[in-house]
Amino acid sequence: MAVKITDLLGSHFPTLRYEPTVKRIRASVGSQVVADTCHGLLVWEPRRLVPTYAVPAQALSADLVPIEESAISPAHLLDPRNPFSEHTADGQAYDVVTESKTLRSAAFRPDDSDLTDHLLLDFAQFHWREEDRSSPTPTTRSTGSTSCAAAATFGSNSKADCWRNPRDPCCCSKLFCPCGSTFRLKTSSATSSPATP
Repeated sequence: MAVKITDLLGSHFPTLRYEPTVKRIRASVGSQVVADTCHGLLVWEPRRLVPTYAVPAQALSADLVPIEESAISPAHLLDPRNPFSEHTADGQAYDVVTESKTLRSAAFRPDDSDLTDHLLLDFAQFHWREEDRSSPTPTTRSTGSTSCAAAATFGSNSKADCWRNPRDPCCCSKLFCPCGSTFRLKTSSATSSPATP
């Protein structure tokens, strides 16, 4: 019997989910690159609609300071309006100490055997660059601002280039965006025009 994909995905919504990414990802704070890896993951905490990046712990070049564990969020569904610090999985949260500042509750290590060597990072508190290694000519995207009001929680204020691309972790489709609009993170000058959705 055939299985509808949305039903299949929905059946795992309450669980901790992850998917390796083929992209090279870099997270920066100011001029300091604090993570640079080709072994990143997309991680969805239980009941979260939108994933965040996780990087191998050894790829992080900043200091981690453990913070007191917060209670598991009771929310039935968490969308981009729910802060990163609102976790739905067991694990250890950390402050990330960089050369210029301390990022509060910016990292999280899930208590899961498949993810124990990775740290989830708060998308809003870092500047991200993604390099597509699957393309014959790698392209680089730089996160900036978004045009979606609900997505302002990602730490951006001005307009951005918008198009639908639900396969991209930095893209919010109508399926995920509570305000009903779509947004796409601003591309860097090195990036070619996006493909037509």
